Amino acid sequence: MRRLLAITVLGVIVLTATVVMAVGLTRLPDAGAAVGIMVASFAAVGLYWGLGALIVVRANGHVVGWLFAVAAAITASSSACYFLGFVLASSQPPVPLGGWFALVASLLFPLAIILALPAEMERVTSDLAMTTGVPLAPASIGIWIRQRAADR
Repeated sequence: MRRLLAITVLGVIVLTATVVMAVGLTRLPDAGAAVGIMVASFAAVGLYWGLGALIVVRANGHVVGWLFAVAAAITASSSACYFLGFVLASSQPPVPLGGWFALVASLLFPLAIILALPAEMERVTSDLAMTTGVPLAPASIGIWIRQRAADR
């Protein structure tokens, strides 16, 4: 039950960031190309969160699912913070809070990348290992080499 509640909270964070960006973009006078980019990026973040939620629910709280879901929520939050920072800092007169939103965004985004890469690398390496028969994770490569040497 706690796992379901936590994954739902992460989904609400993604949805809230999406709404902040959508409402904010409608208030900008020249947001033509930015709307398309926002729709595509937040659709990808939503799918990323959905994949994480599916893995967490179906695989009994597997850590890769949590990595996907948390990385999606942090990516969405950093994008919304960056956008709010830009809008507030470029308003007339500039709002000092805009700089703080930009700072939070610049701190959150590297964290999102750091969290997303292990989950993605685990998925890619396990897919490649299944198709080629060669394990690609660093720890399992050494084990595979020793097994091959022992077989000879």
